[in-house]
Amino acid sequence: MNTWQSQLADARSGLRHVIGEAALQLVAERGMPNVSMSAVAEAAGVSRQTLYNHYPDLESIVLDAARSQITQARSFISAAIEAAPDAAAALEVFVRGTLADPNGRVVTGSGMSPDREVEVLELLEPIHQDLRTILVRGVEDGSFRSDLIPEDVSEVMFHMIGAGRRLIAMGRDPARIAEAVASLMQRSVAAS
Repeated sequence: MNTWQSQLADARSGLRHVIGEAALQLVAERGMPNVSMSAVAEAAGVSRQTLYNHYPDLESIVLDAARSQITQARSFISAAIEAAPDAAAALEVFVRGTLADPNGRVVTGSGMSPDREVEVLELLEPIHQDLRTILVRGVEDGSFRSDLIPEDVSEVMFHMIGAGRRLIAMGRDPARIAEAVASLMQRSVAAS
């Protein structure tokens, strides 16, 4: 790719980021059914034509923004988990990492169509797999209870994190919510 193509790709990526952030903010404030493409264009500072040149509808914007946020979060969380000395520390890093971004928006349950909700959940699956891997690691190294079933417990924990994100989206203190969720999780899996 030559310099011009690279600059054009960077500009498009930056514009898509601005549009995605504007859409997520509006959806968080108003709910998906109450956000129009015109409102997104205005909030992003672009024309409706520019918006439609990049996205056919609001769900496409939200899905693209979710994909970007999830990819960034997973990269950060995975590196921190790798550096953790044991499974208990990795679980703490995982929980705090998934709840740390006060600007992170909750996308699922936002009024998207069922097919798009499924797509978001599929995007989250690698992060969910990271949680299962931490639990397996903890059972194997003796940090966590030996009777723990990682597949089941990871599902419950993933929903706890989702509940924590919803509380944060409603204005609750992110640090306090992360502490509560991490503490509950650590106590529930700790070896006696």
